[in-house]
Amino acid sequence: MNAAAPALLAGSGTALIVAAVLRRDPLPAGRRRNVPAFPGSGALSRRLRRGGIPVPAAAAAGGVAAATLAAALLAIAMGSWAVAALAPVAVPGAAHLVLAARERRYPDRVAAQLPGVLRATADGIAAGRSLRRALA
Repeated sequence: MNAAAPALLAGSGTALIVAAVLRRDPLPAGRRRNVPAFPGSGALSRRLRRGGIPVPAAAAAGGVAAATLAAALLAIAMGSWAVAALAPVAVPGAAHLVLAARERRYPDRVAAQLPGVLRATADGIAAGRSLRRALA
């Protein structure tokens, strides 16, 4: 079993990476179901957008869950039960810290875009457009 666990984890990780790169939908459009959003997905979507991460909330949550499971299984395969017990806390905690750090830079990204927006608005007004058309 100890030799099979790393092979299983490596295969699962490779399949996830290939699926993410190819962005293939495993179900054809006729068989796809309308899956309801999970609780808190709206808040997670807003946080991902503010962090500049263009990933749907369900995919981000699934990725964190898969990484947590992979870390726990890898720790068990290596014989470290203490690390396996900490993985369900450590992996989502690390994801939260990364997202929080990216969110703190959100005002800076908005402020960096402001001169371009103001310049484009001024150019539109100078060209004779109304303020509404210049802002559009």
